[in-house]
Amino acid sequence: ILSKTAASEEIDCRLVSRDGAVWATQLRDGTLINGAPSRVNARLAPGDVLRIADSDYRIFYSVD
Repeated sequence: ILSKTAASEEIDCRLVSRDGAVWATQLRDGTLINGAPSRVNARLAPGDVLRIADSDYRIFYSVD
Protein backbone atom coordinates (compact mmCIF):
# COMPACT_ATOMS: atom_id res chain seq x y z
CA ILE A 1 0.00 0.00 0.00
CA LEU A 2 1.60 3.22 -1.13
CA SER A 3 0.91 6.78 -0.11
CA LYS A 4 1.78 9.29 -2.84
CA THR A 5 3.28 12.63 -1.95
CA ALA A 6 4.59 15.38 -4.19
CA ALA A 7 8.16 14.34 -3.39
CA SER A 8 8.09 10.55 -3.44
CA GLU A 9 6.25 7.25 -3.12
CA GLU A 10 6.92 5.31 0.06
CA ILE A 11 5.48 2.07 1.33
CA ASP A 12 3.07 2.65 4.23
CA CYS A 13 2.30 -1.03 4.73
CA ARG A 14 2.95 -4.34 3.02
CA LEU A 15 0.44 -7.19 3.36
CA VAL A 16 1.95 -10.67 3.27
CA SER A 17 0.18 -14.04 3.22
CA ARG A 18 2.28 -16.50 5.23
CA ASP A 19 1.56 -19.61 7.29
CA GLY A 20 -2.18 -19.43 6.55
CA ALA A 21 -2.46 -15.87 7.88
CA VAL A 22 -2.16 -12.30 6.64
CA TRP A 23 0.60 -10.16 8.14
CA ALA A 24 1.02 -6.38 7.99
CA THR A 25 4.71 -5.53 7.68
CA GLN A 26 6.76 -2.38 7.07
CA LEU A 27 4.26 -0.29 9.03
CA ARG A 28 4.94 3.44 9.16
CA ASP A 29 4.09 5.92 11.91
CA GLY A 30 0.39 6.69 11.92
CA THR A 31 -0.69 3.22 10.76
CA LEU A 32 -3.32 1.82 13.12
CA ILE A 33 -4.60 -1.72 13.61
CA ASN A 34 -7.98 -1.79 15.34
CA GLY A 35 -7.35 1.77 16.52
CA ALA A 36 -3.96 1.07 18.10
CA PRO A 37 -0.60 2.18 16.68
CA SER A 38 1.65 -0.59 15.43
CA ARG A 39 5.24 -0.45 14.12
CA VAL A 40 6.07 -4.18 14.17
CA ASN A 41 4.93 -7.10 12.06
CA ALA A 42 1.32 -7.72 13.02
CA ARG A 43 -0.79 -10.80 12.31
CA LEU A 44 -4.19 -9.66 11.06
CA ALA A 45 -7.33 -11.59 11.85
CA PRO A 46 -10.47 -11.53 9.70
CA GLY A 47 -12.47 -8.45 10.71
CA ASP A 48 -9.47 -6.40 11.83
CA VAL A 49 -9.37 -2.79 10.62
CA LEU A 50 -6.16 -1.40 9.16
CA ARG A 51 -6.08 2.42 9.04
CA ILE A 52 -3.60 4.08 6.71
CA ALA A 53 -3.72 7.86 6.31
CA ASP A 54 -7.44 8.72 6.08
CA SER A 55 -8.64 5.29 4.88
CA ASP A 56 -9.85 2.22 6.76
CA TYR A 57 -9.45 -1.29 5.34
CA ARG A 58 -11.37 -4.17 6.92
CA ILE A 59 -9.47 -7.44 6.54
CA PHE A 60 -11.30 -10.47 5.13
CA TYR A 61 -9.68 -13.79 4.25
CA SER A 62 -10.18 -17.49 4.76
CA VAL A 63 -7.83 -20.44 4.82
CA ASP A 64 -9.08 -23.46 2.89
